[in-house]
Amino acid sequence: MTATARAAGRLLVEAAWNRWHPRTRDLEDLIARGAIGTVHTVTARFDGLAPAPGNYRLDAALGGGALYDVGYYAVSAALTAFGWRAPTVLRAEQERWGPGSADSVTRFLLESPGRGMAEVDCSLVGRTAETFTTTGTGGSITLTPPAFCAGSAPSTLTTTGGGRRDYPAQDPYRLMVESVDSAVQGDTAARLVPVAQSLLIATTLDAVRGHPARVDS
Repeated sequence: MTATARAAGRLLVEAAWNRWHPRTRDLEDLIARGAIGTVHTVTARFDGLAPAPGNYRLDAALGGGALYDVGYYAVSAALTAFGWRAPTVLRAEQERWGPGSADSVTRFLLESPGRGMAEVDCSLVGRTAETFTTTGTGGSITLTPPAFCAGSAPSTLTTTGGGRRDYPAQDPYRLMVESVDSAVQGDTAARLVPVAQSLLIATTLDAVRGHPARVDS
């Protein structure tokens, strides 16, 4: 897709809607300008609702499972903290709904060169929790739950020392569509998610899925 878009001179943008939320953008900006120093620890967790019987999320052949569904958000945030450096998968554990099904739970540990470790936990078993904290040499940043899918409700970003940013309810989907439309119309300052970042998220998810893992059914 990237090569085709480049050859055709067209714009290719992943519809990663939560990346347009002002809180996500502030997280990315704070990390990029070193507001908490050099990051050394990330903890990210996304526990989502269990799929209904027959839902594609139960089927690994259809791209189902916790890792590819809700794990995407946690990995995206972890790579933001890592400054978009390619990580190494050190450990991975999975649980499944049953023999042959996709993963119901995936837990893994990532190591990023010069950026420390990220513990990531994702599941689709009925618990609902979204948490994210990253700690560096100069402090930490926490996204209050829901850490990744805030939109229809107010949300908060807190930093070490009592710093706090509050955000009203948003419609990140609308912000995404408006930004991409502006870019198509020629606005070079429009907010876009770089394809290189989308590719890194995808390759990281694939590396976790392909890592020798302990599997419990």
